[in-house]
Amino acid sequence: MGTLRKLPSGQWRARIRIHRRIRSKTAEKPLAEEWLRAQRRAKVLEEAGIDRPVESRVDVTFAELQAGYLDHIAQVGSLGRRKRRHTPGTIENYKHDVRQVLEHWGSRIVRATTTADVEDFELRLRARKLSTSTIRHRLDRLAQLMQFAVRRGYLSRVPCPVERPAMILASRPHATSEAELEQLLDRVTASGDPRGLPIVLLASDAGLRREEILRLRGVDVDLEAREGCLGWIHVAVDGEDFRTKSGHGRNVPIFTQRLRAALDVARFAGEGRVVRGLETKWGVSQLAQRHGVRLHDLRRRFATRLGSTGSPAPKIQRWMGHADLATTQKYMIVDDLPIAAVLSPREALEGATATGAKGQRA
Repeated sequence: MGTLRKLPSGQWRARIRIHRRIRSKTAEKPLAEEWLRAQRRAKVLEEAGIDRPVESRVDVTFAELQAGYLDHIAQVGSLGRRKRRHTPGTIENYKHDVRQVLEHWGSRIVRATTTADVEDFELRLRARKLSTSTIRHRLDRLAQLMQFAVRRGYLSRVPCPVERPAMILASRPHATSEAELEQLLDRVTASGDPRGLPIVLLASDAGLRREEILRLRGVDVDLEAREGCLGWIHVAVDGEDFRTKSGHGRNVPIFTQRLRAALDVARFAGEGRVVRGLETKWGVSQLAQRHGVRLHDLRRRFATRLGSTGSPAPKIQRWMGHADLATTQKYMIVDDLPIAAVLSPREALEGATATGAKGQRA
């Protein structure tokens, strides 16, 4: 009844099924064996209809719940849901949020948590000028850690409720102008880091996401000019959800000479990545933030500039990798830019205007 298996990391994983729900624990072998014996006793009591007394641990801290909570999320998803498959990116998001929560709550005792402590934590998040959605995610992880302590039998009930702030519709996002992009490219070039220029241009001139930039390989870049483009970027094929958010395959045209030049310098043959030296999408974001830019704003610029030329929205949707056309239309901030239907997509992304074209960046 139950299994015990050694992991490549050297730790042991104990698993047992109770009432069609799999419970597991990863720890050193003595601790895993002790936990499995306790779960076997609990299973006998539950199947016999006998209430199991709560094994209270008044001193359990949030940091002690981390490993078991993340292991549970990887197997079952959010607390209270059936087993489902998560993408590696989703698991990475959970881990990042938990790490951020534990920076404040790590050594605190779960049972002693009060509503005032939760409100103070929310005020600290607001002081860092985080978005409402990010604050909601951090509070969600905090609430789930307390719920997990109850599921493990450390507590009889959640010590206090966690109220999340209401979502407020944000104002219309800012559309990065060509002048702002030129200033950004100048700063990136002057920094001397060869990774910055391809990252910025892949977001602004090709509309790629962070994880797509991170996973882009040399073999995915085709610099042969055809079909009115300077080349093509093979983002992913169908089913490669580890390379793109939607899991749908797509190819994105190379419209600008500056992007083509940056890829020609950065890429190399084989399976090696175009942007080397970065392991996670958070590293991609941090590198961009050093120059004061959000990559998602540049992705909006890509859709906006193409929308301003009168390019068909379904085609932009395919290049952006959106499952829903309504999502693409939210990215196209055409009210902030003059409609210039005479421009081709290539001219629009190069920054051309009705009075003349700017010089191209080699």
